[in-house]
Amino acid sequence: MKRRRRPVVRLLNSKRIAPAAVRELFRSTGWTEDIAAYSPQQIQKLLRHSHLVLTAWDDEKLVGFASAVSDGVLCGLVQNLVVHPDYRGTGLGTRLLRQLAATMRRQDIPCLYALGTRGKKAGAFFRRVGFHPLNWKVFLRSAR
Repeated sequence: MKRRRRPVVRLLNSKRIAPAAVRELFRSTGWTEDIAAYSPQQIQKLLRHSHLVLTAWDDEKLVGFASAVSDGVLCGLVQNLVVHPDYRGTGLGTRLLRQLAATMRRQDIPCLYALGTRGKKAGAFFRRVGFHPLNWKVFLRSAR
């Protein structure tokens, strides 16, 4: 697979981001449910209640987003990892995930979990960034 040239993208650790920019990024990836359909107030609540939010910017354009929830002591969960389609294959997703993990480590949170799709690409990506698969079953109870 040929890697694309890395654009100059800066990462920020901040929850101060316009909800419209978050929604636009998620929509650009084809996500039409969840965050892409949330109201600005719901997105602000999501940002406020996330333990950590990282954003990636190419000038004034939001091109990447990662967030984690955590108890602040034992573990965290990568809640979102989204890269604009034009920036995939540039290493941006890897940078976001590594920065997320490094920040959690600096906060003395030793475990970071991530949920990925069942596809081989997702598994290879998470392994490359230092995650190891667990043989756990995942259970979901939806409130809807």
